[in-house]
Amino acid sequence: MIDREILRLVERDAQLDLSELERDIWVLERSKHATRRLVSWQAVVMVVAIAGSATVGSSLGLHSPRPQVLGALSGVESLAPSSLLLGAHL
Repeated sequence: MIDREILRLVERDAQLDLSELERDIWVLERSKHATRRLVSWQAVVMVVAIAGSATVGSSLGLHSPRPQVLGALSGVESLAPSSLLLGAHL
């Protein structure tokens, strides 16, 4: 019984062409290496972009002038009941 199984395996393996196997393995390894390198560079670019954006955003936020409030009640907001109760009227 086991002899028949071994003969079937030998016959099946004789039909396989393994002449290009080593070259195919090296091609796959090179593509994996290139993919890893690309992902590493993408991560570096993302970190630099996030750090730069945070730096510029905080710098602009700290050094920009205060916005002017323009509204229908902007001249009389110091007379609002909440500000009068807290004594914050000007």
